[in-house]
Amino acid sequence: MSGQYRRNGGQALVDLGELAEGIAPVPLQMTVASTRAYRLEFVSKNNGVLKMANADWSVPYQLMIGENTLSLASTANYNSAGTDPTRDSLPMRFVIGSVAGKRAGLYSDLITVSIAPR
Repeated sequence: MSGQYRRNGGQALVDLGELAEGIAPVPLQMTVASTRAYRLEFVSKNNGVLKMANADWSVPYQLMIGENTLSLASTANYNSAGTDPTRDSLPMRFVIGSVAGKRAGLYSDLITVSIAPR
């Protein structure tokens, strides 16, 4: 991964800044090197919502990989194009849902990414 994030142990921490509806202005790229076609699997701990700790407040969001918008309400998949060995650099963006009437504070989620041949 490259772009605007920092590492904490084995996790990449992404600060989306002040949340506003639409695509968060955080430049990220996910680089995948594979000897054949692959599938990326994304699992959101909070099922596609950013949650405020110790409160009932939440903000829905989706993940964009390349030009594909993925709902994280359940496990989401991205399939590579083609079957040849490849090195893909995929833009990774966060599409924030409505923040109208939401309380200010720190919202978070945890996304686990897995890769497998397809």
